[in-house]
Amino acid sequence: MKHFLSRILSGGELHHSQFSQLADHDPEQLHLDLESMGAADQLLGWSSSDYPEEEGSPGLNAVIEISLHPDWLEHIELVARDISTLPSVDQCFRWMGDREVLVFAKCQSVHEMALIVRDELMEISGIGHSFTHFLLRRFEDQGYQHIQG
Repeated sequence: MKHFLSRILSGGELHHSQFSQLADHDPEQLHLDLESMGAADQLLGWSSSDYPEEEGSPGLNAVIEISLHPDWLEHIELVARDISTLPSVDQCFRWMGDREVLVFAKCQSVHEMALIVRDELMEISGIGHSFTHFLLRRFEDQGYQHIQG
């Protein structure tokens, strides 16, 4: 138990099997319970780290949707320039959708990305809200075939 807690507190990852062992749950039942809790909005997020990262990839890939304060919409180029200067940002786009800016970023852990968003991204003038999503698996590289209809 101490090993698992130290991993969690240090921002480390737990594999699905480790989490099921920690929770003293059958892995299949754990999966069902997590799905149920997520559907009931009782769980903010859980992702197993059972899937290996891409070879040569330096950690996790994240997609961040950003909404600007309404009075900053006319200055979107300035905000995007400031976002693009962050070391963890790979690409920054103006896009059509519910948010104004879409960012692709890389980090070593979920904890590191939370710190980047809090301490760097949200300090940029004009940013109102951000929504971070982590890319867990790239199916094209896993031997899956795409069927075109």
